[in-house]
Amino acid sequence: MKELTTKGTKDTTGKELKTLPEGWVWTTLQEAAKINGRDPEIRDLPDDLPVTFVPMAAVDATSGTIANPVVRPLKEVRKGFTPFSDGDVIIAKITPCMENGKAAIARNLVNGRGFGSTEFHVFRPKVELLPEFLFHFIRQESFRKDAKAQFAGTAGQLRVPASFLYDYQMPLPPLPEQERIVDRLEELLSDLEAGVAALERVRAGVKRYKASVLKATFEARPEHEWRRLGDVTRVLRGASPRPKGNPKYFGGTIPWIKISDVTREEGKFLTTTVDTVTPEGVKKSRYLSRGSLILSICATVCVPKILGVDGCIHDGFVYFPDLSEGVDTSYLYFFFESIRSKVIQENRQGMTQVNLNTGIVSNFHVPLPPLPDQERIVAEVERRLESVRVVEAAVEAGLKRAARLRQSVLKKAFEGKLS
Repeated sequence: MKELTTKGTKDTTGKELKTLPEGWVWTTLQEAAKINGRDPEIRDLPDDLPVTFVPMAAVDATSGTIANPVVRPLKEVRKGFTPFSDGDVIIAKITPCMENGKAAIARNLVNGRGFGSTEFHVFRPKVELLPEFLFHFIRQESFRKDAKAQFAGTAGQLRVPASFLYDYQMPLPPLPEQERIVDRLEELLSDLEAGVAALERVRAGVKRYKASVLKATFEARPEHEWRRLGDVTRVLRGASPRPKGNPKYFGGTIPWIKISDVTREEGKFLTTTVDTVTPEGVKKSRYLSRGSLILSICATVCVPKILGVDGCIHDGFVYFPDLSEGVDTSYLYFFFESIRSKVIQENRQGMTQVNLNTGIVSNFHVPLPPLPDQERIVAEVERRLESVRVVEAAVEAGLKRAARLRQSVLKKAFEGKLS
């Protein structure tokens, strides 16, 4: 196949543009689609017109579809939300939704109109561009990495600026070739998603089995004394150096343990962290030695970890500085694992995020048999969960392979190499 030469030409990220197959051209997203455009027709529509409302949570990052949208009258969403129409492509602009791949093609909108979170960018493809082709292009990991490198804003509120999108380069084949590529992509990715769905079902089954093991272990112990946790140990809250961005406190060599570290790392022990603090930061925080048990009390709550590192803990954790010699740390770890869903349910108010505090945790009641029995129980739970870990590892490996294959397929598609 004859190719067009673009040697020496670079895109806005500084990467050299690759040669394209004959008939393809390099264009920018702004040339190929209208980005975040206004729709003057909206002001002439009646207030009681039903329209589709799409909150961020309704966009499925895995499938790239809008799931469970709601219908609302136009007057409720006309102001303060992002408008879009059938055939538009939406993508999350804020972290971590953007990195997670939250994007979708707007389809089957009530009266052809949709409104959603202000954290969406909206693309309206021009006649030379298929929405499906654009959708698959922005779902590439390479695009998301480039977008992340251009984040602007403050910590926790980082967003992709629209200016990044305007000049971003995209390879554009003729419409018939776009149609062929989209058909082939959807065929390949459909098979891939079927495999991923099967792995997800296995993972859900393993999770249910693990929960049943833990539930049976601790709920079937009426013969043992149930002790209030606050009577067995003090429950203290962690602390964070302030202000968080002060270089005096952060960027040293001491591990800085955050909620994201706990949720990122599977298993009983926390052994790696992303960020660090300085000795000055230690003085402003809570320093714990390895072997300490911690429990998350905000964001993702009631997640226990035993520290496999020495370090400082975020104020979103509680810890237990003087655990009784009659309490096995691993036993208490598995107890927290067993009550997590119950704790979330009992402390949820409406749809608000669950948060715990030292008082709530202190009032947890724990069945406490003699220490030798605790150790025997831990050994039995570990034995049963070992098979779970083997299956979990195989599932995670399969999901990672699927993710790599998905990106490989997309890469070939936009290089004109997808047969």
